[in-house]
Amino acid sequence: KMLRLVTAGLLILSISPLGCLGKNLGSINIDGVGETFIVGPDWADPLVTVSGNGYTLSGGGRVYFAKEAADDFSDPSQYLQMDLNNKYFEYTVDLSSVPCGCNGNGYFTGMPANQQGDLDDWYCDANAVGGSWCPEYDVIESNKYVVATTMHSCEGEPDNWVECDRFGCSSNSYKSEPTLLGPGDSYTINTEQPLRVSHYQDDKEAVVTLSQNGNSANFTVCADAAYNTDMAGNYKAMVFVSSLW
Repeated sequence: KMLRLVTAGLLILSISPLGCLGKNLGSINIDGVGETFIVGPDWADPLVTVSGNGYTLSGGGRVYFAKEAADDFSDPSQYLQMDLNNKYFEYTVDLSSVPCGCNGNGYFTGMPANQQGDLDDWYCDANAVGGSWCPEYDVIESNKYVVATTMHSCEGEPDNWVECDRFGCSSNSYKSEPTLLGPGDSYTINTEQPLRVSHYQDDKEAVVTLSQNGNSANFTVCADAAYNTDMAGNYKAMVFVSSLW
């Protein structure tokens, strides 16, 4: 299984063992942001290839976007926090080698946590993996048969999140239209070829647009207006994480 993500656009912009070391795996250039470093736990090094202004995860791996080329996780300020509200971000992704049962994903969380945590990397998410809660915006959870997006809001406030909505508010390409995405020419978006993914989010909606070779389709992530408004309060500073499992 393999996931390849090539970043571009206005803004774009696995769990590590206890006590793992961090590692700078390379860098990419993001339009509207500049040089961005791809960092991850040291065990992910053989599973991640950074090249051609993108990265490939092969057989697993986990990476973060950082503003510094650090080889450890001691400084929580090394991570690149992005303001997503009322903005588009987009990328090209190749799902052709990600089969059913696998998840090639990219998501934003409210990192860094207020403690280094069980994983020693300041990680947090809506399931308190590593020991800390924080809002999570799963922009793409995918394989060659489906693309799903989920937002997870939390109770509390930054540095003091009490609990999060583990299930979240979500939608996916199949729910929107069964023939929207899949392997083969019978689908609007053929996952045997790379595809372009664009996201827009504000306090009213979050929309995913998929495009390829002149074909385009989109779906709305969350139909709950109040949930969209609540989630938008978290978009100001979120860190991008990507993994394959």
